[in-house]
Amino acid sequence: MIGGGCPDDFAGDYEFVDAVVGHATCGAPPADFVCTQGGLVASDTYRQFFGAWPDGASGISNTPLESLALASGTYTLHVYDWYVAADNGSLVGWEVCFDAPAAPLSYCTAGTTTNGCTASISASANPSASFATPCTISVSNVEGGKSGLIFYSISGGSAAPWNGASTLCVKAPTQRTPTQNSGGAAGTCAGALSLDWNAFRLANPGALGNPFNAGAQVWAQAWFRDPPAPKTTNLSDALEFTFVP
Repeated sequence: MIGGGCPDDFAGDYEFVDAVVGHATCGAPPADFVCTQGGLVASDTYRQFFGAWPDGASGISNTPLESLALASGTYTLHVYDWYVAADNGSLVGWEVCFDAPAAPLSYCTAGTTTNGCTASISASANPSASFATPCTISVSNVEGGKSGLIFYSISGGSAAPWNGASTLCVKAPTQRTPTQNSGGAAGTCAGALSLDWNAFRLANPGALGNPFNAGAQVWAQAWFRDPPAPKTTNLSDALEFTFVP
């Protein structure tokens, strides 16, 4: 919905994108819709705009396009025309297009360990719901020779104090993946953790979020031993990634 009570006519091809990061198919900046009170709406790409039409009126929800999850399925278009003047016309066709999700994004701040290590988490690619894309989660700069693991949430990111040095960057509930040894020499930052995300999903069908669908998001972080530190542990920064088909 781009507005209510606007008498402008539509006769062309129109693309509507989210108002936050939406962009036209051909890369041009989207336009802001302006009612001319009786003119013709030019064919163009427009940012989503609700005008003065209140959310919930007549049972219609003003749902921002950027809040729609990437997902396959059946979508139904409802067109409402309450302009009182006589008008007519037809809808020739319509389609819903989703952009590819952003690449895995690191966020939050890693704690600094007793040996000055700041563990950093990353992923090789967004995972595929159909297992078509390999996805390895890696953590570098971990305390050497310590046990650790990668854990994740499907509830979102967070920023809660952990031990005075680290921040818990994912919301509960969380799922732990298997414990592993970081390798490398003790007292150095040569340790590393790694997780084959697809293999973990296949081996743990009952894990949190499994089975994942396209559009599902995951927030992950690494935990590892650091005996002299408060709580005897430390945390990496965090990683957000989105499933593709």
